[in-house]
Amino acid sequence: MPGVPPVFFPGDVLVVMAVEADGVFECQLADANGRPVPSVSDTIFIEELT
Repeated sequence: MPGVPPVFFPGDVLVVMAVEADGVFECQLADANGRPVPSVSDTIFIEELT
């Protein structure tokens, strides 16, 4: 959204922690070993992944 700083950047690997009923993904950044980084999380909409 305009004026909101990004949490994730192109090339980041994400771990999907939950999927809402409306298809919204709750994600956390993954570290180099694929483990979630709990302090870096956000909601991702499918339109943002294409």
